[in-house]
Amino acid sequence: MAVALRAAAALTVFVNGIYIMVLTVSIFMPMGIDPICFGVFLVPVGERTQIRPQEGFDLFVLQKITGRAILTLADLLGPSGPSGRTALRLPQITLWLPERC
Repeated sequence: MAVALRAAAALTVFVNGIYIMVLTVSIFMPMGIDPICFGVFLVPVGERTQIRPQEGFDLFVLQKITGRAILTLADLLGPSGPSGRTALRLPQITLWLPERC
């Protein structure tokens, strides 16, 4: 899972989120990764492409609304925080809620 996440994160520099999803799903899903866990990691990577300064459509909208500098917003929105690190270390947490439904 960590290899898939790093590969997708590296692709954010070059391509948009939907292309990352198409490329990584076709490569890593046949390896037997749980689809829910994979989606939990892949969606934030796709969202990260929307706030990266290379392409950052959402970043420009946030700059206009808040009046802050683009690089300040990119620094605030870039890291996934403790929840992402916890989900990466304990992937069974992402499967706990769907099992309850």
